[in-house]
Amino acid sequence: MSEIVYYDLKQTANLTLSLPSQMAREMGRRIVAGTFEPGSLIEDENSLAERYRVSRIAVREAVKILVGKGLLDVRRGIGTRVTPRHRWMLLDDDVL
Repeated sequence: MSEIVYYDLKQTANLTLSLPSQMAREMGRRIVAGTFEPGSLIEDENSLAERYRVSRIAVREAVKILVGKGLLDVRRGIGTRVTPRHRWMLLDDDVL
């Protein structure tokens, strides 16, 4: 009989994060640290792609990750805005 083993992937030393995950982690750190004020707009997709030297697809995926954690809100025609702290998923490991 086989047993399913679960690993804590964040504790795995040899695991390399994808570019969107790395970018989301870096942007998330800056948001939580207060570099980006709640309510402020972040740079557009092209600027972020140039700054982090990744594709626009990687930027979109990173933003999706941060939207899922409650750190960002995307509005078409307006831009991507940092959400107020009370909307953050504060029990998420990455936000903690």
